[in-house]
Amino acid sequence: MNSVRLHGITLNYDSSESQSVELVRGACEKGLAVIRKCWGLEPPPGCAVYIMTSWLRFVFQSAPWHRRVLLALFFPLWCFKAMKVWKSAGGWVQGYGQAPAVGIKPPRLMASADRSVGDRLFVRDVDTEDEVREVTCHELTHACSNHLRLPTWLHEGLAMVSVDMLRGRPSVRSDTLDLIAAQSVKASLSGYPRSSLKDADAWICLYARGYWLTRYITDEHPELFPELLARRRPHRDIEEETASAFGLDHEEFWSGIDEVLVAHFKGERGTE
Repeated sequence: MNSVRLHGITLNYDSSESQSVELVRGACEKGLAVIRKCWGLEPPPGCAVYIMTSWLRFVFQSAPWHRRVLLALFFPLWCFKAMKVWKSAGGWVQGYGQAPAVGIKPPRLMASADRSVGDRLFVRDVDTEDEVREVTCHELTHACSNHLRLPTWLHEGLAMVSVDMLRGRPSVRSDTLDLIAAQSVKASLSGYPRSSLKDADAWICLYARGYWLTRYITDEHPELFPELLARRRPHRDIEEETASAFGLDHEEFWSGIDEVLVAHFKGERGTE
């Protein structure tokens, strides 16, 4: 496997994928610049990006040797989920302690991914190379923030808003606000709700809420981010601080946030 050292990360690729190297290399550089500017985050030491052509090779090549033993032993417990994610994802992050590994599909594989759910959430790019750049930015945001163990809404929201900043326009469909208003999937007080990919509406709603909430904070309370991202904190503390900025008690935050987001962004759309 060949490798190229970039600003704080290593890009790994097979010689057969040399035509994708410059695209992914440029995507990494632009994505990291956005992440640094927007969130003040840096890639952790040992962070690596792989141009992945096989989910199995990526997982085992990127893992430290001692993790490979565990992956092999427990293969039946995780392989089916990995195969399912592979069909629809353009990339993902393997969290190996403080040294995460980012896998990005080359354009030809990204173009053949199952978009049946993703197209209901994201504004689709016609240009597959643009999609590679955006997926790279999204996954690098996860890699740079993994050590903070953020609640899911903020973990995904940061990544999606990073892509907005990269592309210079929204990356999430505006009609997901209608789904939030109609479905209003509630979270427990202890954290963000979990949902199976089998329930597409619930999955889309969860990710859309994370996006619109993070975007709202970016627009209205950007001063929150230095504190939220400065160090690892309990999820409850993050949600209490966010609720306070909204003028809500933590106990009523998740039951009231949908109304705030829908009213704010639907009103914004109405003035366009």
